[in-house]
Amino acid sequence: MNKRFSIFCIMGIFCISLAYPKTPLKNRFIIGVDGLSSLDSNKQLTGILFHGGYNLFSKKINFISIEPKIGVGYFEGKKENKFNSTPISNYKISCISGGLSPKLNLALNPDENAFIFLENDFSVMNVQAKINDKGSLSTRTVNENFIFYYTIKVGLIFQLSKRSGLGLWVGGTTLKFDDLLNKGVPLSKEHYSSEAPSYCIGISLYL
Repeated sequence: MNKRFSIFCIMGIFCISLAYPKTPLKNRFIIGVDGLSSLDSNKQLTGILFHGGYNLFSKKINFISIEPKIGVGYFEGKKENKFNSTPISNYKISCISGGLSPKLNLALNPDENAFIFLENDFSVMNVQAKINDKGSLSTRTVNENFIFYYTIKVGLIFQLSKRSGLGLWVGGTTLKFDDLLNKGVPLSKEHYSSEAPSYCIGISLYL
């Protein structure tokens, strides 16, 4: 992830907070869908996460909140030949995740019906992968009980009614599947590398 992008987001939101320090939709349930994808044409990786949580606000600092969340997800990835797009290997990953997401939430206008937020998502993932390796006719299954990853998100929340809102965001993540996919692969065989989403986007409903 780009450090300059993160610094720009933090400074931008801080400047907005000086003008409109009000907060959106306190203490609401959140239902979200996240999409993750790779930009590498030879290593195609896509995934989707469904999650639910609850937005808890600080009483003393009213524009800071934290969201405990749980979710489930599914990923598919494959490598292709650089010259003729022939599949070399592929894998499918199912997961259960949980995490905590501190957020900075600030109003964009005096009417308080549009907000910007910066979210730091700290999560763990329990995963199972089914993998078809290069040159193998069989599928192997591997598990990992604990994958820690961090996601930074910047987005907008639009208030739909007094009790509901819609959130949209973009971001980057440290999530990688290299260690999972290389479990049980002999040293003499080709190993997986850089099996990671390049970017992520999401949509959330505040209820």
